[in-house]
Amino acid sequence: MEDWTDAKLHNHHDIHEEDEQKEEPIRPLEMPMHEPVAVEPPLSIRLPPTQPSIAKNGLHILSEVFRLGHHYSRSPSLLDVVLIAIDFENINTIKSGISLKDNCQVGLAILDTREIYRVSPSRLIVTHNMATGSPSYLMKASRKFIFGETITIRPSYMAGRIQSLIITPSSECGFCRSWNPQRPSGFTSSRLPVPRTSLGGARHF
Repeated sequence: MEDWTDAKLHNHHDIHEEDEQKEEPIRPLEMPMHEPVAVEPPLSIRLPPTQPSIAKNGLHILSEVFRLGHHYSRSPSLLDVVLIAIDFENINTIKSGISLKDNCQVGLAILDTREIYRVSPSRLIVTHNMATGSPSYLMKASRKFIFGETITIRPSYMAGRIQSLIITPSSECGFCRSWNPQRPSGFTSSRLPVPRTSLGGARHF
């Protein structure tokens, strides 16, 4: 009788110890509730103005970029070139500082030579057109631009938008200019600096 009682007490003690050794279930942490925080919009890219080098052998450079002719040997600076044709309308307005009442238009055509053999010809050249000004001017700009949609943009956003489209960190930019060399370029104004590339600058063809 005594042996049975001792065994019963001993078993009860073991069960009690096992219960104490059991880990408590993990409960999810209750995080305090906070009001949503307003996030500031990202700052536009601000780069110091630079003076691009103007190439005097544009046709030779283009023949190397596109591997034209029987003999070609591309220099390292011509590898992975992004060709950018840019045209400013009312360039004096850009240099004097764009205001809400000024009519201004910027057109871009971008050709990434790395994509020549990867995409279809219809998608190879990407075009952009931005305009600001009076309603009648915007309507006229939209009708004249036949390669896509004209974007109406606030004057204060135009410089940042252009920079975001033409900056290519991993490639060199080649600008195919369509303005007179004697005329001041919109890039030389403080609002439209020439972007720096990873290879140290931009080139005009």
